[in-house]
Amino acid sequence: MMTPDKDFAQLVSDNIYMYRPPRMGNSAEIWGIPEVLKNLR
Repeated sequence: MMTPDKDFAQLVSDNIYMYRPPRMGNSAEIWGIPEVLKNLR
């Protein structure tokens, strides 16, 4: 899925990743389960 909204991180699973597009000079990110756990704790 492609969204900048962190609320969608709850849908990330082994086969579903979240693509966060670039914003305000930051680069794009692809979040899997480890990235969700790291960024939302």
